[in-house]
Amino acid sequence: MLAHYTSFALRHHDGNWHLRIIALYAINFIMETPLSLQSTYICCNRLRSTLILATAFILQLQVITNDAFSVAINSIQAHHCRENRKNDNLRLHQFRNRQKVVLSEEVNTSVDPAAELLHTFPHDCNDTIIDQYFMDAALRQAQLAWKKDEVPIGAIIVQQTNNINTTASKKQGRTFRVISEAHNLVETNIDASAHAELLALRRGAQHLQNWRYPPNSTLYSTLEPCPMCLASAQAFRIDNIVFGANDNRLGAIQTHMNLMEVAKHPYHDVKSVVSGVRSEECGNIMVDFFRERRRMKKEKRQKSSVLETKDDPPPMKRKRFRLSKIKNAIANMLRSQSTV
Repeated sequence: MLAHYTSFALRHHDGNWHLRIIALYAINFIMETPLSLQSTYICCNRLRSTLILATAFILQLQVITNDAFSVAINSIQAHHCRENRKNDNLRLHQFRNRQKVVLSEEVNTSVDPAAELLHTFPHDCNDTIIDQYFMDAALRQAQLAWKKDEVPIGAIIVQQTNNINTTASKKQGRTFRVISEAHNLVETNIDASAHAELLALRRGAQHLQNWRYPPNSTLYSTLEPCPMCLASAQAFRIDNIVFGANDNRLGAIQTHMNLMEVAKHPYHDVKSVVSGVRSEECGNIMVDFFRERRRMKKEKRQKSSVLETKDDPPPMKRKRFRLSKIKNAIANMLRSQSTV
């Protein structure tokens, strides 16, 4: 009987995936052949039915309780969320591999090597995947800053070239071009204003030959912009800002202050702000950098102290006088005075 209902369900393809998995659990419960949740879920994805009839038949037999159903539904939903995250990461990984092939074939001799590189995302990629992809490029810039013994902060500016609301772009996907990218160069340039965001804004303006950035331009930064960088982004007409880690000391968007609400720009407002993209990676690279710097300073102090002790002459040995000798000397002196 169960084989008949299962074969009937395999020939149909309408229904709910919850009922599919619950039915398989019930069938396995009756036949006493337990399967793992993962293998059952994979089998259910291949099925083209809901197994509704098998579920109804099992409910009539009353061989499975409501508690078992609730446990099955909770475990299925948790596994479904994990599978969605795995699918998003897999799609992002596949897109990165495709982009590596495309970028290796493109050669550009403009002012900025990263300028005019087009990145086309499939139509099913959401904003989170796109933000993570470009934040990875900003993190690569931060690593370049670390190699130069600079505070590891990177920035990249991109622009969406097609309109997402049109039907053609929905089929073709979303295309972005990289206008500029930069990293922190405060110590190298001996310039306190040489922040990654400000350098990226300047390079992009030179490449565009226009200080007004085009619409749909987005600034990606590994660290929350400071008041100087935020004001510069507004002056350059940046529409969107995306950053990774918060800056508790100088963050001008939401951490230290909210400059966009305290003092609004008279000519341009940032349309959207997204925070927390790759926040763990962006924060860890800052923590590791300053930890390494403190360790190197400590080792330098220890080496200098060792060298100073080697150069100094050895200390003179002082003669130690015992208390008994002092007492004997005083007694002898008193005896000599008494005899006299």
